[in-house]
Amino acid sequence: QGALIGSCAALDLGGAAPFGLWAELISELGPGLRRPPPDAAWPDDVTRLAPELQARFERPAPDRPSATPDLERARMFEAAVALVEWAAQDRPLLLLLEDIHIADASSLELIGYVARRIVSLPVLFVLTRRELPRADSADRLEHALSARGMRSDLALGPLVPAAVAQLARAAATLGEHDVARVVQTAEGNALLTVETARALSRGEHEPSASLRGAVRGAFGSLSADGRGFAEFAAVAARELERVEVMALPIKDPTGAATGALESGLLVARGRRVGFRHALLRDAVYADLPEPRRAALHESWAETLLRCERAGSVPRAAEVARHLRLAGRDAEAVEQLARAAGDARRVAALTEAADYLHEALSMAPGQSDLLLELGDVQAWRALRGEAEEAFQRALGSLAGAPALELARAWLRRARWYHGTICVPDAVRQSCVEALALLDAAGVQAVPERREGLAALAWAEAIAGSVAEAERLLAALQELMAGASSDDFSTYDIGHARALAAMRNGNFEDAYAPSIAAGEAIARAGRPDLAYGCWANAAGSAAAAGDCERALRFLDRGAAALANTGLAIVELHLLAARSFVLLRIGRLDEARAAADTAAGLAERLGDPELLAMAAHDRGLVALASGDFGKAAELLEAALAGAAMISRPLTRLARAEALARAGRLDEARGELHETVLEPVRSSDFPETLVPRLARVQGLIAAQAGDHELAIRRSQEAVDGWRSQVSRLTSGYSMTAVLTDLGRPVVGLIEPARELERAKRELEALKATGQGVPHAVVS
Repeated sequence: QGALIGSCAALDLGGAAPFGLWAELISELGPGLRRPPPDAAWPDDVTRLAPELQARFERPAPDRPSATPDLERARMFEAAVALVEWAAQDRPLLLLLEDIHIADASSLELIGYVARRIVSLPVLFVLTRRELPRADSADRLEHALSARGMRSDLALGPLVPAAVAQLARAAATLGEHDVARVVQTAEGNALLTVETARALSRGEHEPSASLRGAVRGAFGSLSADGRGFAEFAAVAARELERVEVMALPIKDPTGAATGALESGLLVARGRRVGFRHALLRDAVYADLPEPRRAALHESWAETLLRCERAGSVPRAAEVARHLRLAGRDAEAVEQLARAAGDARRVAALTEAADYLHEALSMAPGQSDLLLELGDVQAWRALRGEAEEAFQRALGSLAGAPALELARAWLRRARWYHGTICVPDAVRQSCVEALALLDAAGVQAVPERREGLAALAWAEAIAGSVAEAERLLAALQELMAGASSDDFSTYDIGHARALAAMRNGNFEDAYAPSIAAGEAIARAGRPDLAYGCWANAAGSAAAAGDCERALRFLDRGAAALANTGLAIVELHLLAARSFVLLRIGRLDEARAAADTAAGLAERLGDPELLAMAAHDRGLVALASGDFGKAAELLEAALAGAAMISRPLTRLARAEALARAGRLDEARGELHETVLEPVRSSDFPETLVPRLARVQGLIAAQAGDHELAIRRSQEAVDGWRSQVSRLTSGYSMTAVLTDLGRPVVGLIEPARELERAKRELEALKATGQGVPHAVVS
């Protein structure tokens, strides 16, 4: 009826690259797609899975540095949604994904993500699977689709005799006696029905009662090259591309393919040739003697590598699997390392780790594999596994040149400068690296520059600001007279801005933040540019210049335009909401928080949803919508949001107290003191915060004397913090623990003024609970 159709099938034999289903699906859809507009960002991301679409879309190969893996994954997922939306813009779209019980986990995760976003589009997803073997990832996908009311199952049982007879007549010209024999033999199995009917039509008077026997009969009519072609197709475990057919080590590949097609076992679909059904392939593969099977796997691996050298899409994961099945483990190690790199480039970190573990099972002392594994595990936030890999790498590098060891330590420093933010580990790594370079008398300017910059960052954010300044001066001296690239400018400016912020010299942080943000944007890293503008906004907010903070956030938003980095956009919106809330522009703060929540819902990430609920809860509290505030803050606490849990509980206790739900408010205070605390919870401020909320509860309960006493304790507590707790410390603590440089800024002077106003109001009125804007 005019629908655009795309289909794909999981690789039978294992070894499929991450997003393998989608790579095939996108390739299938490509010829039917209109060319996207030149300013669309999503084609650059989807062509990473299907490079052949670059010509179709008339776009050059993407040339940009990768963002962090979590952001790359988010961008990839958003691009897939945009592709489906574009494909369904002017006609219905049917997407058929076969055999999801053996599909890679990344492909299944992306199916669920896209499915959530297309409910209003004319798109039909058809997923097929067998009940066995069991597949946890496929089960999770089915459960997720069911939970959203998006799943309708069709269970395929045996065909009734009349349907078997109808299918037999369609498959071959048979008399009624033979049709009856097919019905008796096939026992309702559609595939066996077709193969038995074809066997009878070939003159086989006693067709096999098994599929394997029926396939043997069809195989017998093939020439030697035809059988060889079918065997390669069985070993490949997927449809063969035309370029792969022509590269087969067969004298006449085209003639061999034609003969195999005439047997009825294989079919041509567009540019591909493969078995008509996976079970036919299984039957041919099962009949291959082991020595022949191993030789075919080795030959097919070599064919794939020849195709790659000729310009075809690299298939390192497949090559590795075939080499291992051929018993060529040593050669498979290199391919598994390449497969890990390919997986990392599409942010499939779990699969990358699996490839590296498999490679290390055959080459346990290979230091480059161990360091890469540590890198991947660090980005997965698995610090223990990252450290284990690093220690093994150090053991393998014993006696290596100083520069090689220094580079290993610097790589470890990068791990703790990303998803796992551990300034002390960065400091230790850089100190070790620089000591190695000094002891060996090696200048190594790039490595020394990196070590000094990272060490300055660690000191600036969680160490000695004076030491950070000394390191920055040494770095400046090292770079004197040398041309400075954008990454160097970013490293220096970022560390210098943090040092200024930590010292409370917020206005001094503007210039280095701007320089770093502009430099790293030129280098093609909008994710890092965002951090510079967010830090600048935090500095401006801490300096009391909220209008300038909003302008910095505008620059951050501009840096993210058309990048597909929705997660980073969400964090900018949260920062905007916090700044607007602080200056009392509640309607705008609510709009920003609601937009961020919409993005979190679109992304479907539980952590982001909980974080958005926290930010909306604070706006509701400041707006006087106490019931909604209590509900939203409860949702934030129930999730895994990167928030201060003690402070969120106190905010919820306040909302409950103001809503008159005093017992619940008291219970929330009890839970507050049971929460473990971090630097970003500012434990030294918890006593005045608790006292303030206790005062609100007492006032609401009518105990005016206790309310005044607790409010006075809050005032006294904040007064003692004014000279102790600096805004610079509070900003870097929140940045280190939560990665949110604006949200959560603590300013004791503002808190003291608020507590004093509330105390004066209590004394003046003698009753009631004064309403205070959240600081």
